[in-house]
Amino acid sequence: MEIDKPKMIAALEAKGALGPCDRCNTNTWLMLEEYAALSFTDSSKAPEFNESIVPAVALVCQNCGYILLHSTHVLGV
Repeated sequence: MEIDKPKMIAALEAKGALGPCDRCNTNTWLMLEEYAALSFTDSSKAPEFNESIVPAVALVCQNCGYILLHSTHVLGV
């Protein structure tokens, strides 16, 4: 599923989350086209297919390559 970029940008702006890169201080973000899925598991075992998944949107700094992930659940999108 592709990300609705205008809706996602509006949600990030509403939260004040579109500032410059924390690493290089430029403001050259690229939003990836697809959602990221973060998997969390107990550290004492290997991840399994049915573990908790957190959907996220990824922003990549076009200057230094730093990647930011934002939870779509927290953003409400």
